[in-house]
Amino acid sequence: MPGVSALILAPHPDDEVLGCGGAIMRHVAANDPIQVAIVTDGAFGSAQDRAHQTRTRQHESRCAAKVLGYDNLEFWELPDRGLAYGEPLIRRILAAIEAQRAELVYAPSWWEMHPDHFVLALATAEAIRRCSRPLRLMMYEIGVPLHPNRLLDITDLVERKEAAIACFASQLAQQRYDEHILALNAYRTYTLPSKVRAAEAYRILDQDELRRDPIRAIRPGIYYTQNGSREAATPPLVSIIVADSKDGHPTDTLDSIAIQTYSNIEILMPPGEPPIWDKRFPVRQLGTQDQPTPAQWLNQALDAANGDFIAILTDDSVLEPDHISVMVEALAASGCTGCGYSSVHEASGAPTDNLPQPSPGQLIERFELWGGAQVSLSRFLIARKLIEGQCRFDESLDHGYEWDFLVQLSRRTACLPVAHSSVRVRRQAQATAQSNSLDAPFVDPSLDAAFAKWQATWSPSEMRALVAWQGSRRIAAEQSAQRQAVVLEEQTAALRNAQSDAEALRQRLAEAHARLQQCTRELESAHQEVHALRQSTSWRLTAPLRLLMTRLKGAKP
Repeated sequence: MPGVSALILAPHPDDEVLGCGGAIMRHVAANDPIQVAIVTDGAFGSAQDRAHQTRTRQHESRCAAKVLGYDNLEFWELPDRGLAYGEPLIRRILAAIEAQRAELVYAPSWWEMHPDHFVLALATAEAIRRCSRPLRLMMYEIGVPLHPNRLLDITDLVERKEAAIACFASQLAQQRYDEHILALNAYRTYTLPSKVRAAEAYRILDQDELRRDPIRAIRPGIYYTQNGSREAATPPLVSIIVADSKDGHPTDTLDSIAIQTYSNIEILMPPGEPPIWDKRFPVRQLGTQDQPTPAQWLNQALDAANGDFIAILTDDSVLEPDHISVMVEALAASGCTGCGYSSVHEASGAPTDNLPQPSPGQLIERFELWGGAQVSLSRFLIARKLIEGQCRFDESLDHGYEWDFLVQLSRRTACLPVAHSSVRVRRQAQATAQSNSLDAPFVDPSLDAAFAKWQATWSPSEMRALVAWQGSRRIAAEQSAQRQAVVLEEQTAALRNAQSDAEALRQRLAEAHARLQQCTRELESAHQEVHALRQSTSWRLTAPLRLLMTRLKGAKP
């Protein structure tokens, strides 16, 4: 662990010592650049003046820092027991990571029971996931033992750690945290050699692991996802409608909602086992004794939704943690309160070690949609007032009711494209007209009934516009094909020239090689002649004469 720039995030004054005091000392000994940030004021439940308690705890952290050997210490002074998982906290952590140029970030684990510890763990994981530079998350344990993949021997440091813990007199008066933590450090030596008397446990996660599966931050062990605090201004309520998965219960979809950084969400879902985190966001299960068709159930959910905005997840979609926040912010910033859609990632049905790749055709043209392009409904965030009493899922359609719904929506408003890939869908669920040949119109027999419905409602001008758009697409495709053919022809000619040049060079090389071999043979022949001369009788008889001539000339023999 030593040898890198480190940022240590502590939810309260004393957590930096209790959780990773030994690691801090190792970094200090290695002259690593470190920054310690105490996130809350640590003044919850104090009978004294809150400001006085804050100053007391900050003084204790400064004293402990001197014992451990560092002075880069800052206090964010957020309210104790009031940390809220959301964009403000995530962005502040990101700013601290960039300011420190951190390669390693220490934070509590998401198995912690204390709500501030849990929130800081989730927010740190999300900040690391977003960071553009490679770095690792180093989770430490305090209130709940974690599942470690790294043990740090602190035998030679445990006395200094104990001295640093002793600085927090205000906390030790309430609970003997020193005994608990030192006992935990002793327990961690269970699998280590007998000479090791104390060790700190960590779980290290690479950035790529968090990007591949951000949902792992709430699996396993959900203890607290709600801390009782409210933001000063409640953001608009977003109703997320989650239809049944094609493969059964939409577990991944629901879990991706649990880690949304947006704070005001309600979830509407079919009857079934509620998610284990259902205390973070309210979950309503909608159902009747009768078995409604999918379109009927979606209309029931639209009627039951209370949100200012509605998101409808029907295709096993998985949302990135910032999806709802980004969409709401984009609609607010644009002044468009009607409808927006995000970019999308495509992924296979089974998890892989590879990150999902952005799909082609991210922009949605109205006429492309009308032409039969299948677009994931999960990409959209829709104002309820836009569809209330206006847009419904056609219950007479067995298939194509989602496409029909989007066509209704497209006739009411122009949707805002949001340049952010924050929805992951199954590859088979996302098909666009771009993925089909423009020479063969998009054909899906399941849309026949829906098309028949719209044929009777499209005006002649709309039909002409649709035909003209398809024609322009065909012309554009032909022009693109012609340009590509020209480029291909130029590249082919260049390749032929290169091949010709290469052949000429190979011929010149062969000629040079032949000349080299001839010179080698001539040189060898000359060497043989010289050798034969020196072995001859005349050479031996004239040796005294050559020696005399050499001396007369003043040269050495």
